[in-house]
Amino acid sequence: MIPQRYSSFFFTILVLSWATACQKVKPKAPVAEGFDPPIPTAFSFLAGPITFQIKNLEDKINAAVKTEIISPETLKGQKGANLNMRVRRTGRIRIRYVNHKVTFSAPLEIWLDNPIRLRKKKYAPEALCALSVDFQSPLQVASDWRLTTRASLVKHTWIKPPKVRVLGIGIPFARLAENLIRKRRPEIEKAIDDAVYNGLRLDKQVRPIWLDLQKPLLLAKKPDTLWLVPTPFSVAVGEVTGNDQTLTVPIRVAFYTKTMIGLRPKPVLNHKLPAIRRDKHIRQTTDLRVMSFISYADINRILARQLKGR
Repeated sequence: MIPQRYSSFFFTILVLSWATACQKVKPKAPVAEGFDPPIPTAFSFLAGPITFQIKNLEDKINAAVKTEIISPETLKGQKGANLNMRVRRTGRIRIRYVNHKVTFSAPLEIWLDNPIRLRKKKYAPEALCALSVDFQSPLQVASDWRLTTRASLVKHTWIKPPKVRVLGIGIPFARLAENLIRKRRPEIEKAIDDAVYNGLRLDKQVRPIWLDLQKPLLLAKKPDTLWLVPTPFSVAVGEVTGNDQTLTVPIRVAFYTKTMIGLRPKPVLNHKLPAIRRDKHIRQTTDLRVMSFISYADINRILARQLKGR
């Protein structure tokens, strides 16, 4: 039989041996395994049309294209006679949209100032003829968020054919007038294109949508405030369509979403629109996909508050 003092000493030695052994062993963390595969990012889409009123476009073009389209210009007629001619717009420029093209029609008058300058007294200008000119152009969305045209003169129709005789000599004024319009045609076409470019700005229509889409949306208030935070990243536009009153551009904004719990998030708004993406077969369907990720810290915080005092 071991005496009691020897048994206490033996037990003390055994405990010290165990403690020394534990200090020499470094426990390993459990292997992280058994997680679910990552969930792929889900994209959402907001679709809708951007509409322009043709009358508003007409107003902008008529304000931009001056009434006197061609200032007095001297042309050589028969036997070296100087003909000072000017071209004036006498009515509104009208716009029609047919078969994916825009047609601009304008009534013009051609005036003649003192054709041979033989008289010293002041000569009263006279409108010698009137005609209607038609310009036609495709309508497209440019990369800088503007609608653009490439106006081209397609035809002219005489409303009041010219008849001019000076000292009993007939002057081929119709041919001279046509040559004048043909010569100044690039200036007229550019004036129309510039008016469309400056008047139809798609970015002014899309930017408010782009910014509003970045604002957090409140989804729930209990057991804690849950916010949906969208982040747009792409805008696609389709082909321009129209009728006798409107021009329409279909758009589709792509964005991804995340959820946040707690106070209202304060995201930094991205004011810069992305590079425009063209899609002839753009889908006019809005599709919202939301995945809610909740951290363990948020779960523990909500549970602690809900179970407090219970």
